[in-house]
Amino acid sequence: MKKLLSLVFMTSSVLASDYGCFPDSKLEFPVQSQKMFLAENGLDESYANFVIKNFENTWSDYFATKINKKMMIRLDWDNNKVNAYASRDMEDNLIITLTGGMVRHPKQSLEGLYLVLCHELGHYLGGAPKAFRGRSSLRSWSSAEGQADYFATNKCMIKLYDQGHFSKSYQSQNSSCQDNFCHLITKSGLDLGNVFASLKPGWKNPAIDRKAKTKVRRTVYGHPNPQCRFETFMAGEKCRDQFYKDFDDEDFKIGACFSSYRPTGARPDCWFSEKKY
Repeated sequence: MKKLLSLVFMTSSVLASDYGCFPDSKLEFPVQSQKMFLAENGLDESYANFVIKNFENTWSDYFATKINKKMMIRLDWDNNKVNAYASRDMEDNLIITLTGGMVRHPKQSLEGLYLVLCHELGHYLGGAPKAFRGRSSLRSWSSAEGQADYFATNKCMIKLYDQGHFSKSYQSQNSSCQDNFCHLITKSGLDLGNVFASLKPGWKNPAIDRKAKTKVRRTVYGHPNPQCRFETFMAGEKCRDQFYKDFDDEDFKIGACFSSYRPTGARPDCWFSEKKY
């Protein structure tokens, strides 16, 4: 049965490009390692499927009524690699794939897993800036990595929060937080940032009281470093008056904050340039 499902998946997405949440790495977490850290993060296969079901239920109406498309989420539990991918089938429906190794990562958390799903959805619904098709000047269907992060907290996590998927009270050391949602984004952003940091030599865990050193002149479309990604997550949380407005595929200002409008909630300049994107 698993082989049949894999064949169907491969056939349906053969014309699509995959956009991964994580940079490629050799880090793997086999199924046999599950017992070593299950007590720490509690994310086994059944719990991951529970999260996926909640996520599908939250976004199913949007896909059915607003864009007349489908969203399909596949858990590739036997895949030991640490990643997640967004692709499209031949009818432009969204396919999200989560690897078992990513779920089993010892630093992964329930909140981080929801944030991964939100990021992958952001490739599809995140709007401008869009990535480029290979080395051409043509824009892809997918939003840039940083934009998918911005979408994740500015449009997606708030929707999950509103529907009660995060019922507990969160506390963090983020002194700028005034409510539970801000503490939730701080926790999920740090948790996922720690997963990012484990994938590349020289990458450090993100910190609340640190700032990314990079200031780009031209928008970066690949994976920003963990600190930059954490700052993007927090920027999305700060742009609150745009929570329920869709992003635009061409105009980066629509549905977002920017330098001349609520700059604290603007996409950080460690990956985004308003002049060159």
